[in-house]
Amino acid sequence: MTALRAPAVAALIVAASLFASAAARADEKQTCVAAHEKAQRLRIDAKLRAAKEQLVVCSRPECPVIIRQDCAQWMAEVNASLPSIVIAARDTSGHDVLAVRVTIDGVTVAEQLDGKPIAVDPGPHKLRYQTSGKPAVEEQILVREGERNRPMTVTFAPSAPATPSTTPSTPRADGAATADEEPAAKGGSPVLPILFIGVGAVALGAALFFDLKGNGDARTLRDVCAPNCKQEDVDGVQTKYVAAGVSLGVGIVAVGIGVTMLLLSPAAPKRATAGAFTFDVAPTRGGATAALGAAF
Repeated sequence: MTALRAPAVAALIVAASLFASAAARADEKQTCVAAHEKAQRLRIDAKLRAAKEQLVVCSRPECPVIIRQDCAQWMAEVNASLPSIVIAARDTSGHDVLAVRVTIDGVTVAEQLDGKPIAVDPGPHKLRYQTSGKPAVEEQILVREGERNRPMTVTFAPSAPATPSTTPSTPRADGAATADEEPAAKGGSPVLPILFIGVGAVALGAALFFDLKGNGDARTLRDVCAPNCKQEDVDGVQTKYVAAGVSLGVGIVAVGIGVTMLLLSPAAPKRATAGAFTFDVAPTRGGATAALGAAF
């Protein structure tokens, strides 16, 4: 029985080896087929660098003959179409700079320049160059299919000088204004005086209007009904005269205030701000009312 078991065990070992070898070949074939299909899609999408990686996989001797033939042909076409750039860097003196970090579309492709071409896919790309002590340089380029060893030269500008830090001015112990505060303290804002003068001009105009209107109405009454005019008509004329007098007084006061403020121009660290002024005169029975308002 022992003599019969030895050949059986050997047969099982051989069968297991054959099965394992067949399974490995099946896996290799599947890998080749997958790389073959993926390479086709990448070539169509113009992702030639990734396509080249897949073509290396499906060109191995382990792959079926027909797949190897396709991949070998496509590899030759990709190599002929794959663009490349050669990067050089200099400083403003024209000296070569070697310690340059290069990124293409956010992916680092070099930490040191060596003069060798760098393969890139056709299409637009954003390049960024960085070296110690210099501002980074960025540029957008369009690489054409089949464009080989395109020279790319970047010049690093000198580092920008450090700008002095600005510190807030410190008030002096004696309370005097510092140099930074002096321009602001030379005079107050002219807005407020101008507004007073404007309001005064409007009031003076209203005074002239009411006075002319009152004179006109008075002449009409003298020509039409004097001395037997109605009391209410007489009161209306008197009201216009009162309104003219009030407007005249407000106008003179407002203009006087504005002119005085302009002449004095008191120094003030803060600017006066005015929102709006309003002036209104309304005739009333037996007189008139005037209102001057301001919003700050």
